[in-house]
Amino acid sequence: MSNFAKAVIAGVLVDASILVIALVACIGYAWVSKDEVTIPGVFRAFFTTENDLPALNFEFNEIGMLVVFLAIAVLSIFGSLRGFRKRAPRVSPR
Repeated sequence: MSNFAKAVIAGVLVDASILVIALVACIGYAWVSKDEVTIPGVFRAFFTTENDLPALNFEFNEIGMLVVFLAIAVLSIFGSLRGFRKRAPRVSPR
């Protein structure tokens, strides 16, 4: 597998992990605080009352999530590729 393919896979996995952790943290904080919690342009979690019972609601912004996903993935891929280049042995011309 090429270094670029490894960097892409690592970038996507790192990005997905960061996004899932952020969403779980947002939902958890909204649950504990019973208040609205927002990741601007990406996700919103809030409490409402339905049938006199509290309900946790959340809204996704798919375009915002895609932008964040692509931005983090690109940064991670470039960082990985830079690391591969630094570690690659140098060959001197003969």
